[in-house]
Amino acid sequence: MGRVKSAKPLAIRLFGLLLVLLAALFPARYLNSLYGYLPFLTLLFLLLCSLCYLLLIRGQISYAADLQELECLRGQKVEVVLSIRNKSPLICPKAKAFLYISDLWGGDDSLSPADFTLAGRSEAEFSFSLKMNHVGRNVLL
Repeated sequence: MGRVKSAKPLAIRLFGLLLVLLAALFPARYLNSLYGYLPFLTLLFLLLCSLCYLLLIRGQISYAADLQELECLRGQKVEVVLSIRNKSPLICPKAKAFLYISDLWGGDDSLSPADFTLAGRSEAEFSFSLKMNHVGRNVLL
């Protein structure tokens, strides 16, 4: 089951982006020529290029987890190997992987983040050794 992030940081980012785009329109108001519209058009073009890059990268990244055991006893250590593969020739400059472990009732018991970069057509592996403090299942998302 996927995690849903809060919409508040996204709304703040979109509001900030809108303010920057509106500020780029001020020269257009005073110059009323192509040179006045150039900052706005440049920012808009870069935003569209960034969005296309993000969509291309998101569609080409896949992940797999190698779990020793799906169920374990209290205090037992579990070895998890998370492998992430970038199939596109584009680099992924900033990525973050999260390993969630749920408790007996499905809530989050622990979280292990890993920040990394991924070159084009490459693969990264992360090894986690986790001690289970509860009786329950491991869930990798």
